[in-house]
Amino acid sequence: MKRKKAVRTDSLYVEKELETIQKRVAPFMKKSSIFSFVSIPLISFSFINLFILLFQVGITQELAVFTLLITIVGALGAALFKESIHYNKKALKVSMDYIVERISKSETMLEGAKENYLKKVHTQPIHVFTTFNEFLQHEERIKKM
Repeated sequence: MKRKKAVRTDSLYVEKELETIQKRVAPFMKKSSIFSFVSIPLISFSFINLFILLFQVGITQELAVFTLLITIVGALGAALFKESIHYNKKALKVSMDYIVERISKSETMLEGAKENYLKKVHTQPIHVFTTFNEFLQHEERIKKM
């Protein structure tokens, strides 16, 4: 059975702009992915072992050092996870700044249209990439005229 290839509706113009954003955000996303990838196993390991120690075995004087080490591992995992969240926010801010700058500096769009897109970007940050895609398609249509 043959698989159909996904049809892309974005033009090369739109893809080029999205690649520009991706290049700016890539270092932050790479660090965020690494931190998340390391932190989740550390936190899981810590919770599982602390649960076993506290509710199954019980903490004795011999296990106190081991319990402390497990707690430190969990704290390290939590710190790495928080850092990954920080890098995600930084990546979003970098992409938002680029989008706002790109819309503001557009020479082909009318001021009213640019203001509408900027207002949409600021009031609906969840849909920022959809709005930017609409802006780029609109700009491309104007350039083709």
